[in-house]
Amino acid sequence: QRKLLGRGGFNDVHEVIVKSAKCEGDKEEEMMAMKSLKSSIMRERGQFYSGAVDLVMEAKLLNILRHKNIIHMYGTSCSHDSLDNTYRNGERFCLYLDHLHETVDQKFDQ
Repeated sequence: QRKLLGRGGFNDVHEVIVKSAKCEGDKEEEMMAMKSLKSSIMRERGQFYSGAVDLVMEAKLLNILRHKNIIHMYGTSCSHDSLDNTYRNGERFCLYLDHLHETVDQKFDQ
């Protein structure tokens, strides 16, 4: 069971541990946030496309912007080259992001 970090109109954000290879044979675990479409959105084609396009646009924007005050995107996960194929196969498209341990409000209160 993944820890739920937050919810949006189309998406849920969960805490995940990703294993990455820093050096050959050396695996390191990193805690990240995984933002993906809600299960309920995945069931209806129109909602799926709206949510998926929203995620794709967010991924493109985060890929362009690099700043210490903007969340970092590490990558995306999608096994198909089109949203049609992703929808037909019931697969998830998700973003892997920095795991923030506090909200903006909490940061301002410090």
